[in-house]
Amino acid sequence: MPTKHLRSSYLPLLLRLNLAGIALAVSALLVVLGVFTPLASADAIIPTPTPTLTPTPFPTASPTPTPTPTVTPTITLDPPDATNIVGEDHTVTATVELDGQADVEFEVTDGPNAGDNNGQGTAVDTNGQVDFTYTGDGGTGTDTIQACVVDFPELCATATKTWVVEPTPTPTPTPTPTALAATATPTPTPTPVVLAEAVAPDSSGGAGAGARGPSLLPASGGEPADAQAADLAWTWPLLGLAGAGLLVAGGGMLARRRR
Repeated sequence: MPTKHLRSSYLPLLLRLNLAGIALAVSALLVVLGVFTPLASADAIIPTPTPTLTPTPFPTASPTPTPTPTVTPTITLDPPDATNIVGEDHTVTATVELDGQADVEFEVTDGPNAGDNNGQGTAVDTNGQVDFTYTGDGGTGTDTIQACVVDFPELCATATKTWVVEPTPTPTPTPTPTALAATATPTPTPTPVVLAEAVAPDSSGGAGAGARGPSLLPASGGEPADAQAADLAWTWPLLGLAGAGLLVAGGGMLARRRR
């Protein structure tokens, strides 16, 4: 009896423990499946925000400034030397290589025009150039022209200028006319007179023995007069013979027709 009573008293407790175990197992299963979220503390419910990391920019390197090249100061004169006639103007140009503005002072330090200058100096233009012009009215000789930068007295250049007298032009010689020689008129050559012998025919038609004699040819080169007369003497008998032949031929033709 006591044992049976003990078992009956433990049954409700065991039943409760079994139910609690089953509930715990089901809850664990639901949590795994994501269906049920167990209650937790407030810290677990409110999510803690993840801090955003802002990238720190790398410092940009500053470019190294390019150093400005230093210009070596120089001055030159153009033309370095020249020659002009006394009384003309001469211009010399100074070119300055220098950082910034510069004034140039010109002066003729030696020569027939010594003392000529441009005063206190003249500023160069945007190309670094400046001109100096003076008149060479001091006579013949050679001038020395000096140009210096006002702010740099040791920066100077020189040029020379020679002045000469205008040469006397050499007159052009006048050509001497050449006398033309008179052309001789040629003397006409006379035409030679040719003597010819004319033969006069005798009454028998032959040449007479004593009929030959010299005859002059005409100036035009034709036949002599005696030869022309002889030609006419032979012409008339020939014409007579021709006429007689024609008459005989005509008579013969008429006699044939009558038959």
